[in-house]
Amino acid sequence: METESANTQEALQPDSLNANEIPGPEVQPAPSTESPVTPPSAKKKGAAGKILLILFIVLLLGGIGYLGYRGYTHYNELKAAQAQLADIQEKHNKLKAENEDLSQQLSQTKDKTATTIKDTETAQKDLTDLKDKAKKIEANLKEARPYSEILYSIFVQRENVLVIGLRVIINTDDEKLADLYSAYLKSHSDKELVAFLDYLFQQVSTKLE
Repeated sequence: METESANTQEALQPDSLNANEIPGPEVQPAPSTESPVTPPSAKKKGAAGKILLILFIVLLLGGIGYLGYRGYTHYNELKAAQAQLADIQEKHNKLKAENEDLSQQLSQTKDKTATTIKDTETAQKDLTDLKDKAKKIEANLKEARPYSEILYSIFVQRENVLVIGLRVIINTDDEKLADLYSAYLKSHSDKELVAFLDYLFQQVSTKLE
């Protein structure tokens, strides 16, 4: 029995292959982790492109920043200019209002000055008229004085007829008065005396009008 089982096992094993010669599963080579070798010229081109891209970005950002700065500066300058313009406009309006007030005051002053000048001219004219009247009154008084002095000598001093006659001749140089007094001296009548005195009063009244 043991012989038969041994023969059977030998029959089942291959004749020409040993244990080391038995083929196993096919082994695939492991992929290499090393990157492929890039040529030096390609590396330089890639680095230059990256540098140019970085420079472009930097320039772009710098340009944007500069434009932003310029815009901010211009905005501030515009606000400052607008503030100055508003201040100038306010000052201009204030000066304009003051100028209008001064113009109104000047106009009122001119009106007052014109009124004052007119009043002064009127006063000067009135003064001139008064002076003329005073001169006329003075002249009338001068003309009436000899006749009034004769009346004064007759009624107040009660001088004699000789002194009165001298006053008539010397003071008046009035021929009619001299004739009336001569007529009175000749007649010594009341009629001639009344005519003489009436003439004296008329002359005084006429001269003083």
